[in-house]
Amino acid sequence: MIFTDALVRGRRVSGLKGAFTAEAAIERLLAGTSLGYERSRSGALMIVARSAATPPVRTASKGERSSPPPAEIAEEEVRPPVAVEPVVITALKRPQTAQASTTSLTAIRGDLLDRQTGRGLSDILPMAPGVQFNAIAPGVSSAAIRGITTSSGVSRGQGVVGYFIDETPLTDPYLATGAIEIDPFDLENITILRGPQTTLYGASAFGGAINFQTRKPDLAQREARLQLSAARVDGGAGSGTARAMVNLPVVGDVLALRATYNYRRDGGFVDNVSVGKNSNTLLTRSGRLQLAWVPTASTWVSLMWLTQSQDTADLGYEEEDPLSVKNSPFPEAVDLRTQLALLRVDQNTRWGTLTLQASRRDKKRFVGGSFQRAQDGAIVDESAENYGSRGDAVEIRLASPADRRLSFLLGAVYDQTRVSVESVYTAAPRSARPAAKLLAAMSYGYEARVGTLFAEAGYQLAPHWRIEVGGRLFRLTESDLAGVDIVTDRHSADFDMKGFTPKVTVSWRPDDRRLVYATLSKGARYGGLNIDLSGGPATTFQPDTLWNAEIGVKLASADRRISLDAAVFGILWRDVQVRLAAPGVGYVTNLKQADSYGFEGALSWAPAPNLAVQANLTYLDAELDLEPGLTPRDLVLPGAAKWRLSETVAYRWADLPLQPTLTLSHRFASRAPSNLGATPAENGYHVFNGRLTLRHGSTEFSLFVNNITDARGVTLSSGPQRFVEPPRTIGVAFDRAF
Repeated sequence: MIFTDALVRGRRVSGLKGAFTAEAAIERLLAGTSLGYERSRSGALMIVARSAATPPVRTASKGERSSPPPAEIAEEEVRPPVAVEPVVITALKRPQTAQASTTSLTAIRGDLLDRQTGRGLSDILPMAPGVQFNAIAPGVSSAAIRGITTSSGVSRGQGVVGYFIDETPLTDPYLATGAIEIDPFDLENITILRGPQTTLYGASAFGGAINFQTRKPDLAQREARLQLSAARVDGGAGSGTARAMVNLPVVGDVLALRATYNYRRDGGFVDNVSVGKNSNTLLTRSGRLQLAWVPTASTWVSLMWLTQSQDTADLGYEEEDPLSVKNSPFPEAVDLRTQLALLRVDQNTRWGTLTLQASRRDKKRFVGGSFQRAQDGAIVDESAENYGSRGDAVEIRLASPADRRLSFLLGAVYDQTRVSVESVYTAAPRSARPAAKLLAAMSYGYEARVGTLFAEAGYQLAPHWRIEVGGRLFRLTESDLAGVDIVTDRHSADFDMKGFTPKVTVSWRPDDRRLVYATLSKGARYGGLNIDLSGGPATTFQPDTLWNAEIGVKLASADRRISLDAAVFGILWRDVQVRLAAPGVGYVTNLKQADSYGFEGALSWAPAPNLAVQANLTYLDAELDLEPGLTPRDLVLPGAAKWRLSETVAYRWADLPLQPTLTLSHRFASRAPSNLGATPAENGYHVFNGRLTLRHGSTEFSLFVNNITDARGVTLSSGPQRFVEPPRTIGVAFDRAF
């Protein structure tokens, strides 16, 4: 629920006792006052002043999308995909609006995620300031925020960005599987937190965090939704999606069920000479089941089960000048399976909300490929890697409302993760068994246990000044790490570390439209073990740390038609973990330090009724500092483009039949290297997308074109292998609410 202090100051209403829907409770509380409420597109209830100039808000009938007056369309229906407010987020572990938070973040609204017609996170994340996404395939792709990464892919050691769903970890503490790309259908929002978030989320959020916030079951109303789409890539294969959602109140205002299903096929566009045409097809299937139980007015119990499979038939890189051509003897498949079970209890108390959540996550990844034997480069053999992890996490926390003069957040987390990796190398395709000859096999695994205590406290120093301090105390223990090679050598080792990561923020907020804040925060990432699978002793690599300093502003005009969110930051990264290669083995070591400085800005503007503009700008200077005497002295961090720019313009012809809406978007990234010390291969390119939507009641029909100019920008490269933007894609989409 959103309201301003000035609007409710001095007003008192009688309390309520019993179980009510949110709308019924607010109507009873506001009865007889001059106040009313509106529901934003993100689902937030906003308390507003009623006057003759403000017509009542009509509640949409079942299955119908509510239609705001034309003057409100620029803020409601036509708002571009990355919004500043009034998105209500929970990524900071208590509900608050994105605009009110003293954190640099971007919240992408769920209603716009529902209309996403691209290839998942690779089209969503680059539209946010400060974010780069290295799209390879689900399970081996990676994201970086503010340039904090030393690899464009997935490497040994912990990732630099943490992935969460409803504040529950999807990320392992070591040997990360890469980006977990949750399908965006029926999400409340995706929140991207920039800068280290280790106080709230631990070491996995070293450079930032991405939280997928789900839509909760509706206790009062049945609803359903169906989405269909079909598209074709220029010179490639067809694509299609089928998505469905159903919400069923089982016991009114007490028990409800919500279920979603997604089937998506992204057609291939790369021809593998040895495998076939359009070999890089991606098939995604996912389902989510949520149960909500409200036994009392102050208790909310929820269960969620999520399952998702993502099968990439062949990695989609190019090798030769004829565009979209590669040559690998065998399909380089990547298959990722993700399952999550989550139990959560929220109990309102006189001190705040007490939350208990327990989860189990299971992930399996298969990566197939080929390699050339060192003794005879002409002989090409097949390799396969199977990765499996299971993690159990329990968290308990108590959070007061964020707007109290003295606010607090106290919590404890315990996470136990078990991981196993098996690599097999054969002298012929595994499909040719029993003729296939085993060349080598190796396996290793570990069990990591992490215990943490975290806390944040805020205090109102003066009418407009506030200070917030926080920290996280953690301890990691790794054990049972072993390696087995072709001659069955075994060895194991243990690793233990502990640390503390603080955070301090000072803010000035004269009213609900202006906020200035300054933050100093520390991030820390776990160290670990390098197992020498040839039989040598294990060696360790050390933790790395970073300090992030930033000053940010969040501003909005009186009529809310202009809003600005901007920040300048500087990051000092010490003992940088870097993956290096030696004959027959890859390992992690620590280098001296890296620096990242830059600016991020997001502007939302509704210059006229039915017209909305969004623009994002990022300037980044991120470099690794090498030891004295080495040449060159500084290396640009992988993917750290100096400039990133994105804009979205949307216009709606509200007076025409079917109310056509035209949305145009553009994004640009300047040149950048894909690997440390490499020549910039990410070649600085522009991508333009367009969408025309027609609407009748609760039905929408859209025609879309992605990559209108058919730009073949290189997004990632490694030697002769280049990953590029998907070619021009033309398609249609159907969306029906019931």
